[in-house]
Amino acid sequence: MSVTAGSVRPLSEILSDVIEQIPGTFQYPSITEVQLSIGETVVSTDRFDDAGEVLTKQTVAADGTEITLAVGYLETRPVADDGPFLNEEHRLCETVVTLLKECHERRTYLESLAETEEMFRQLAENIRDVAWISDSTQDEMLYVNPAYERVWGRPVESLYDNPRSFLEPVHPEDRKRVEQAVAEQATGHYDEQYRIIHPNGTVRWVHDRGVPVVDENGDVHRIVGLTEDITEQKERDQQLAVLDRILRHNLRNELNVVLSNAELIMRDATTADVVSRAETIASVSTRLVSTADKHRRVTKMLTDPSPATSVGVENLLQRLVRDVRVEYPEATITVEITDVGDSLLPPQAEIVILEVLTNALEHADSDSPVVVVSAEADDDHLVVRISDDGPGIPSTEQEILGGEEEPLTHGSGLGLWLVHWVVANIGGTVSFEANDSQGSSVMIRFPQSGDGEQSGTEQQDNDGRGTGPRSQRPL
Repeated sequence: MSVTAGSVRPLSEILSDVIEQIPGTFQYPSITEVQLSIGETVVSTDRFDDAGEVLTKQTVAADGTEITLAVGYLETRPVADDGPFLNEEHRLCETVVTLLKECHERRTYLESLAETEEMFRQLAENIRDVAWISDSTQDEMLYVNPAYERVWGRPVESLYDNPRSFLEPVHPEDRKRVEQAVAEQATGHYDEQYRIIHPNGTVRWVHDRGVPVVDENGDVHRIVGLTEDITEQKERDQQLAVLDRILRHNLRNELNVVLSNAELIMRDATTADVVSRAETIASVSTRLVSTADKHRRVTKMLTDPSPATSVGVENLLQRLVRDVRVEYPEATITVEITDVGDSLLPPQAEIVILEVLTNALEHADSDSPVVVVSAEADDDHLVVRISDDGPGIPSTEQEILGGEEEPLTHGSGLGLWLVHWVVANIGGTVSFEANDSQGSSVMIRFPQSGDGEQSGTEQQDNDGRGTGPRSQRPL
């Protein structure tokens, strides 16, 4: 008899069934009384408390639960092998206790498993994403949650009946790619974005991901996946792309018209007042064109990041400073490197350092600004510090970092937002401090990039056979 039999029954009822069987196995069944306990659950025959000498066996289950079996006689009996009890009776009690221990552990495991499965079901059936589990060949669907009906527009039963039916509504332009990826699910990571067509003709975008699950022998025996409806995200991306195109094309073209006309006025004007106004128009137009360019590059970086290629610290800083000196020949820019070894920076570091460096020079209040660019290793980060002798960064601009854009506290441009977004996205930090004499310092903590191939530009610099292409203009 197993404790796990009829697991919905109370434990006390199951133990009562066990103790009813024990007296008949002892040599004096008519005067044999029994008590059995598992943890706080204790059951016993009617007159167990009246028993004299008692045979007791005890053990402890894996979860710490004590299991005790006690058997006694109501009347004194002559000594047998061990007290009034036979050796066989001792071994029988030991066997019963051992079996009870194993059954208790199995029951506990099954209850825990049932609880876990119920928690999984409650979670899976209340999330918006489609959760699914299939066998390794996609020939059997083991589980799919109700979200499938909303995302696919088809009943869950259709997927159980035909596990590959989810491919039927895939957009014709995406189907071949998705079928190929599904066929290779068991060999590695499955991560696809594709369109599905609902029965009413509407099109939805989904992001479908799955990972193989292996057994103790290392063989794939099922695929577990999650599918997210990303239609709204795709629509927002498209809207941003349209707005970006309009801003980049229309605004830039119109501002260029304003700028060219302002330059014509400055060239042909005969009074100082007209020239001054034309110069103002030209200056504002130039800033707006620069902002439009910066917006385009920020959007591209945040929505379509380039493949990551690590860069060497010293080569990157020397190259950026060399290029910036061409734009600001009157400035004194020095580079100081402190024991960075072979450390590599993430590829996003270039655009961040360039933005901070050019910002320091553009806002200098001297005809000959002085800027120091330094780098040093700090645990698992590289700290790049850009110090200047300028007027410093206004507190309203510094508050951008870690803050939110609000109508009364917004920054004057995209520069610090760019620095904030990019550095935060790669797990770094940015901070400011005033210099002892004049100016300020910007400290950027970059997570050190893992070993990887350096860019072609870096390889040329390392070999000493070239300076690499001209750096990008400041954002």
